Amino acid sequence: SENASKELHWLYQLFGPKTKVSVDYYVTSQTKDQIDGNELLMEGFQREGLSYRWKFNGMRPDDVAIIGDLDETYTRDFLRALQICDVPQFRPGQDCRAPKVIASTMIFDASPECIWKERRWYHPDAVLGECVDQIGDTQLHPPTKR
Repeated sequence: SENASKELHWLYQLFGPKTKVSVDYYVTSQTKDQIDGNELLMEGFQREGLSYRWKFNGMRPDDVAIIGDLDETYTRDFLRALQICDVPQFRPGQDCRAPKVIASTMIFDASPECIWKERRWYHPDAVLGECVDQIGDTQLHPPTKR
């Protein structure tokens, strides 16, 4: 549709003309009874597909994966620093035991004026590509069992 084409064009403007961009739509057929108290089950299903989508889009071992929800994000300056600074967690040839940077963020309750002072949230994560399932050396870092 024309709207989809406009949205894809907008994504290319956001990420650059050489970046492969894809959008997946996720619809669950699970009922509340099937989830059976595991509210994070759907999030687990969604995250399970990330490494396959990254592989499909051409992620390389020296790329950095950002994992987070739409309301969990790094600042543009922090992302730029990840690109240009020597980040020990992103050096090549890792054992993949600590290949990520975890944010410590403030929690807002409906408005930036309503900060939870007693709590912190530890997302998003930035992970070295060679340590992501399907991207790195599967002989050195076998896929995880889920």
